[in-house]
Amino acid sequence: MDFTTEEMEAWIAQTADLNMCLDNGKTMLLYVVANSSNLDALRLLMEYGADVQTHCTPRYEALFIAAINNPSAEIIEMLINNGANLVEKDHEGNTALMLAATFNKSSRVIDTLLEYGLKVNVKNNFGFDALTLASYENGSIMVLQSLLDNEADVNAADSEGHTALMAAAVRGRDDVMQYLIKRGADFKAKDKNGLSVLDYYNKRKYLETLGFEINRFATPSERLSAEFKFIAENHHRFNIALRESLFEDNPDAAVADAIANLADIDVLDENGCTTFLNAALYNKSRSVLEKLINGKADVNASCMDGKNALMFISSQAGETDTPALQIEKAKLLLASGTDINRTDDAGNTALMYALANRADINYVRMLLASGADVNAASNLGETPLWTAVRQNLPSETVKLLIEYGADVNHKDRRGETPLWYLLRTDGDEVLIRTLLRGGADTEITNAAGDIPLWYVLNKGGSDMVIENIIMAQNNLNIKNEHGDTPLLFALKNNYPSKFVKLLLSRGADPQIRDSDGNNAYDILRNNQYFDAAVQKRTRERVLNGWE
Repeated sequence: MDFTTEEMEAWIAQTADLNMCLDNGKTMLLYVVANSSNLDALRLLMEYGADVQTHCTPRYEALFIAAINNPSAEIIEMLINNGANLVEKDHEGNTALMLAATFNKSSRVIDTLLEYGLKVNVKNNFGFDALTLASYENGSIMVLQSLLDNEADVNAADSEGHTALMAAAVRGRDDVMQYLIKRGADFKAKDKNGLSVLDYYNKRKYLETLGFEINRFATPSERLSAEFKFIAENHHRFNIALRESLFEDNPDAAVADAIANLADIDVLDENGCTTFLNAALYNKSRSVLEKLINGKADVNASCMDGKNALMFISSQAGETDTPALQIEKAKLLLASGTDINRTDDAGNTALMYALANRADINYVRMLLASGADVNAASNLGETPLWTAVRQNLPSETVKLLIEYGADVNHKDRRGETPLWYLLRTDGDEVLIRTLLRGGADTEITNAAGDIPLWYVLNKGGSDMVIENIIMAQNNLNIKNEHGDTPLLFALKNNYPSKFVKLLLSRGADPQIRDSDGNNAYDILRNNQYFDAAVQKRTRERVLNGWE
């Protein structure tokens, strides 16, 4: 209600004590500053001795009452000029500016209090400043503008890391949030509980769905503090539920319930893994993976030295799943945006993990058909083909990699090719043949400068390996450090006649001479190289074909 000057004069004339306590501990002056914009009525009261400092119980400050209720900046100014206590704080530590920012829609009242020296960034006992209280309770953009234009810190936080933007989010004030962000509020800020602005905005539904209760007479600061705490507690509760959901009797239902209650879909466990990563790691069902994906899980998240979910699935290699189920899981991830060529900290891809764990060839084929980089190299310089060779995988898998463009001559960090690795380690003969037929270069030398043919001849490799190397070698007249060609070397070292014939059929020149001037004919005639049996058989079988 408002008071006319005449009404005030009449009341003064009838009242002996202008400072007497009326209903609820208020004096007439308090009623006027709370409800009236009539400066003359207020001036008249003070001229006749009404005190701005009351002594009633409960004790109210006239300036506080006006700051909360009165939109008149002139009323505020008159109180200040007549002795109102500017430095006074209420029981929660609120100044008149904080109370005005909380309840008063008039930006002129804010400006007036600031002009008279009240500090804009002072905090109350809860750690809230004027901007936070205005963002939560008031909602007036004009009030916010006045505070910010007078150097309110838009990103100031209480001891728990709560900002004004978070307070607006808890209340669901979209327009306030947009304005604060426009004025520089950090949308990505997180409090000490790890909750972001978006968390508070989304999870304010806990206040409605989970039975939040508070005294209906609670102040805005009490209510905001309690709401922050309630949301944070349930945030942690459902995050824990999501982390533990995979190990419940019914993981599908447990995951669905946690997601429905707004658990952070990418919350991390003690290993830094999300629930989605753990679902892949612990070989959970496709439906669990799908629920997490539908809940917007990061399908490219990684943990444990940079491994992603596709790597975990590929690592299982059908240990517990049939290949078909494993393929379906991988396809689900790929359709949801998983990077098929993502590398871990060692540079390994999902394809490499599949090969390293001897995955079914159909799984490997699916990865290749889906765009897996067949020539991706790890930090050791090893490609998927290298992995297949090291694991001694079936030749069909190696052939598949070659069909998809695997570089059979790729050198690892030591400068070794897959062919050289197999030769050096007495690897599988079928794999050696597969590499040679796939284009392995027989001119590439090892660290000692040998080509594969000279290496196997000197070492005395298996017949199959020697034959395949000869078949793949283009230049069969290349000499070693002693001046021998492969043909001369074979003759001097009593190699079976089938190798001599093969060398000749592939273009070995019997006329080439060694460092002593001997050609193949001379060596065959020279008894120092052969025992009696070789002289009888090899001469008859081979030499007759030349002479």
